[in-house]
Amino acid sequence: MSIYNVNRMRVSGLASGLDTENMINELMSVERTKVDSLKQDKKWVEWQRDAYRDVTNMLRGLKDEFFDVAKPQSNMLSPNTYRCYKVTSTEERYITASANADAAPGRYTITSIKMAEPAKAESEVGSSFDTKKSLKGLGISGNIDGADKGKIVFNINGEAFSFSEDDTLQKVMNEINANEKAGVNLAYSSITGKLTLQTKKTGASASLNAQDADDGSNFLSTFGLNVNLEADATRDATVQLKIDGQSYTMTSPTNTFTRDGITFNLMANTVGKEIDIDVSRDVDSAFNNIKNFVEKYNGMIDKLNNKLVEKRYRDYKPLTDEQKKSMEESDIKLWEEKSKSGVLRSDPIVQNITQSMRRALIEKIEGVNISLSDIGITTGQWYENGKLYVNEEKLKDALANRGEEVEKLFCQQYKESYSPDLNAEERKVRYNNVGIMHRFSDIIQDNIRTRRDKNNKKGILLEKAGIQGDLTDTNNILGDKIKDIDKRIESLNELLYRKEEQYWRQFTAMEKALQSMSSQSMWLMQQLGLGQ
Repeated sequence: MSIYNVNRMRVSGLASGLDTENMINELMSVERTKVDSLKQDKKWVEWQRDAYRDVTNMLRGLKDEFFDVAKPQSNMLSPNTYRCYKVTSTEERYITASANADAAPGRYTITSIKMAEPAKAESEVGSSFDTKKSLKGLGISGNIDGADKGKIVFNINGEAFSFSEDDTLQKVMNEINANEKAGVNLAYSSITGKLTLQTKKTGASASLNAQDADDGSNFLSTFGLNVNLEADATRDATVQLKIDGQSYTMTSPTNTFTRDGITFNLMANTVGKEIDIDVSRDVDSAFNNIKNFVEKYNGMIDKLNNKLVEKRYRDYKPLTDEQKKSMEESDIKLWEEKSKSGVLRSDPIVQNITQSMRRALIEKIEGVNISLSDIGITTGQWYENGKLYVNEEKLKDALANRGEEVEKLFCQQYKESYSPDLNAEERKVRYNNVGIMHRFSDIIQDNIRTRRDKNNKKGILLEKAGIQGDLTDTNNILGDKIKDIDKRIESLNELLYRKEEQYWRQFTAMEKALQSMSSQSMWLMQQLGLGQ
């Protein structure tokens, strides 16, 4: 506990009749204005820190929505965002498909589908029975003698299974199906009365070896599932198709596979049925991706520009605790709105972000022969500070007829990846050769990356103000400034405590002197007989 927080009880003014405590409080109130001033400075720095963190969160929001490889539908760094395709199937019950940026528009006529198959064994047709019944009740027996008498043991694909005669068939199925190494499924159909044992894997390499143990166990043999099915190429999926009149064959070990940017999903076998898969450019999806980004960018840039020009009211300093005590809650709120205003006015970090993004939009990209204005995206008036406008008709026309150029404009890549440790020349070369979205991503990384560079520094905004959930939360420039102000407040409070103690000592000495003088005066009066 600080010494100036210790409770003290004093009695004053007994000899002089003065209100000593009030006089000292008035003297100290003048001194405490220095502490209040420091507290106001601290509050201003805290507001600055919070405002910077708001900017960090804006950039983080833009990054998470548009620059995240885990979100391929909106990742503005991916060609798939601009080179979108619509894929239709005339018979979706047999086959569906989707396409990525590597696909080419065209028609694929499917003439035959044979789906990939697992290695599979089925029991003989039987009557329905209860899977919750014990194995013994189903006529299955285990080891006939020895310590493991009554144990039912068998192997599937090298994995040993052991059960009691009292276990149910359902328990056997559950344990077999849960064993990843065995890689099989055992299922019972009450309709057909069959047990089916099949591999989870499909295609030529799928194999199934299931054998009862040589101890009298008869689980697999009871159902006719003692099998050894080796790898077989005929288990692969086979699709016959025509492209521009030419016949082709596709094979795959699975029923979902990708060829030339088109992912085919086989649903059922067909014979003698033609199914058309049509792949065409999806201009609307690409347009919506770009439009969504422009809207989010405009929203963010508008907020940042407002912060940069927000008026600062220097007469509205942060309120002290004493000032708040005499104010209504609504008045405090209105005051602090004025007080917080302009906290990032003309801030060089925020200015650099907005100006860098504006340059990224308009400066030429090596190897790209179109600009944003060529595809219908333009900036507004000078006072709108970089706000973008989209000509819908012009942008859709560019996507339909100059799709590859649009793609390069936005997401052209360069051999040199982003790194905070690139020197000035390397950064310049990379900047000149990458598309607009890579430029944006680099700007965001420079400001909010959590990875340290060779100088042990994180992003500019994190170094300045930190962010919650990261080490910079408490270790940043403004945080250090707040700590320094706290130390100065602590030191000043110590000085004020000593000064207050000094005032009390002086007034106490005065009171004692007055009491002494009063005592002497009374004594003299008594001696002279003046007090009678």
